[in-house]
Amino acid sequence: MLKRIRQFLFGSHPEPTEDFSQLRTLIDHLPDLIYFKDRESRFLVSNTAHTHLLGGKEESDVLGKSVADFFPSELANTYLNDDRRVLQSGETILNYEEWTTDQYGQKRWLLTTKLPLRDPTGQVIGLIGISHDITARKQAEDQIRNLNLELQRYNALLENLVEARTQELRRAKEQMELILENTSDAIALAQSNGDIQTFNPAFRALFDEPAHGVIERILWSVANENQIRPMAEGMLAVINERQSQRVEARVSTPDGGENDIDFAFIPIQVAEQDKSGILISARDITHFKEIERFKERFVANAVHDLSTPISGLSTRLYLLKRSPEKLAEHVQSLENQVNHLRDLLLDLRTLSQLDREQVLLHLETVNLNDIIQRVYDTYEPVAITKQQKLAWSLRPDLPAISLDVRQCERVIVNLVSNAINYTPSNKTISINTFIDQNNLVFEVVDQGIGIPPEELDQVFRRFYRGDQARAVLSSGSGLGLSIVKEIVELHGGSVSVSSTVGVGSTFTVRWRLQA
Repeated sequence: MLKRIRQFLFGSHPEPTEDFSQLRTLIDHLPDLIYFKDRESRFLVSNTAHTHLLGGKEESDVLGKSVADFFPSELANTYLNDDRRVLQSGETILNYEEWTTDQYGQKRWLLTTKLPLRDPTGQVIGLIGISHDITARKQAEDQIRNLNLELQRYNALLENLVEARTQELRRAKEQMELILENTSDAIALAQSNGDIQTFNPAFRALFDEPAHGVIERILWSVANENQIRPMAEGMLAVINERQSQRVEARVSTPDGGENDIDFAFIPIQVAEQDKSGILISARDITHFKEIERFKERFVANAVHDLSTPISGLSTRLYLLKRSPEKLAEHVQSLENQVNHLRDLLLDLRTLSQLDREQVLLHLETVNLNDIIQRVYDTYEPVAITKQQKLAWSLRPDLPAISLDVRQCERVIVNLVSNAINYTPSNKTISINTFIDQNNLVFEVVDQGIGIPPEELDQVFRRFYRGDQARAVLSSGSGLGLSIVKEIVELHGGSVSVSSTVGVGSTFTVRWRLQA
């Protein structure tokens, strides 16, 4: 069988062809695990990354063996079942997740594609496996869940693997193209003078057409001018000094977006041809960068919002020592600061529960007007104290709707209390309900300070508070509106805002009525 496959790969030549040498060099420089097996699932080819994973130093340590020689029987049987599926049916298994253990006994997660290897007559004589190590992604996801942070929306850490072509493999060049088309990284192979010789679909999708011909034209895609110089220096170092370089840069994509990319420029030597080239690998790390930016924002905002009540507590304790005769005044101030800390921690706990999908809705059929009535009775005295008018216009024949009463009341309380906090004296705050195109609509309209146009798309973001809002109320957490949004969307509804600076704001919640 080995002789038959070698004849298929090399033809009648006893030595590897030029194309196969290029293929083999590329395979051994790729971070993905790549291997060929015969019909008995014995390894015929194993690239460097795959050999090292199995604990071998040289490819010869792996060849002729099967997974049963390296893994416990239960795990080995799982791999062998997948092999038989490909070998017997000739089908391609695309992008499935599996786990394994490396030479140190550490658990590793892989994203694997297995393709049938056919001879010129179309007969399946083996299989090709391509596995991408996604252990870092799995570990990042576990860390995110453990931190209970708002990271669940970012569920894709890598680009989708390009669609695998299943056409028959006739020559080594076709095999190289198939491998390139099934890796998630954008990969290109350039000559020593910088001319790009070949590239995969991910590379074509990531860069505009000028970058497809010459390596330096990748610089045209760099979105941040400060990153152009390090990129250029990295390219020159790999071309002139034959030194591997790694550079991170933010690039503009052909579809008008911007992605954070981890570039690797690796000098390669094609064996037996005395030819040099450059392997270009570009990995999309936008998701990781967004996680880092979110962590930075979270820490900065949390420190800022916690420092205000803590500073207030420290100051009030100092004043209490200086003037104990004003005990009642000091205690009231301390209670206010403690309440602010409690509210902030309660909001953080709620968001953590939402992130972990621990907020379970207890739905019941209710009349929204009844919930609004309770909130109105609670907050009308607050508005009167601030010399405001709290008005309402509730549709009397409002149809019943299925809601979680406690969570819905929290939405209404947050919107009404926000309106009271940011509306001056002698102004009106209106609470309205009505039906609009089979939607039950709840609306809070204030005559407050308003929101600048450039801030409207930010108000529901966690910890976000505009400059005017901070000037009016320094103790807010910036979490109330984000909680409103997530609770409303958990019910299948939507929330929006319209505003004019100096005139007021309108927050609108819509729930779809049953048809």
